[in-house]
Amino acid sequence: MTSRLRFALGLSAVLLAGCSGAGAQGFGGAARNDYLAPRESRARLGKINELLPSALPVNRQFEGLKKIFRLPGGILYIDADLDTDADGSPRALQIDPDYGQLPTSLSFDSEEGQRQWVNAEQVPYIVLPLGFYKQMGIELGDVAAVIWKGRVVYAIFADEGPENLIGEGSVALSERLGFDPWEMRDGTRQIVNGIESDVVMIVFPRSAPQGLTPENINRKTSERARPLFEALGGKVN
Repeated sequence: MTSRLRFALGLSAVLLAGCSGAGAQGFGGAARNDYLAPRESRARLGKINELLPSALPVNRQFEGLKKIFRLPGGILYIDADLDTDADGSPRALQIDPDYGQLPTSLSFDSEEGQRQWVNAEQVPYIVLPLGFYKQMGIELGDVAAVIWKGRVVYAIFADEGPENLIGEGSVALSERLGFDPWEMRDGTRQIVNGIESDVVMIVFPRSAPQGLTPENINRKTSERARPLFEALGGKVN
């Protein structure tokens, strides 16, 4: 049995246990809430919608945030905006001169030079606040399902962000969600736009794929995240 299948089966067991004991008080004894997922993504979320009324709220404040919940198994559910991140791209300093950086927090151990970093223009990745993700049991390299307007993209947690900001993802993530982050500024094409609201990130703890390279990272991320999203109740592409 593969590690991915073992994780998915374990997740299913946690979900069943959590659902049977949630009741009116919700998971971990939390009172039921009246949160509803973004309308255009509810169909894609599938049975995850049924978990949200009794999910455990995370009482933290961040710029760009609407809601954070803990789902069964410690899975993190975030409803926020999505700023566009150029970090890791060889062109980061050109396409995002205000904030772009050549490195990312996650790196490929077997590579050198710019290839050791996760390229924002090629890899769908998410950014989480420095410090916060560790408190939530999330580690660099864990995978996520990101949903906007009914479209789901599987992404990897590859970069740390400011402690007061949540809702940030790579150029490739924005584009695969169907959003155009580009605009001409000072005669050059730069990333100056982000998605203003209703982006859902579902982050799976202890889910990091092993043996990542620049060539296989997107495939391994999808192979890891897709069955976890489906086991949680989401509707896969």
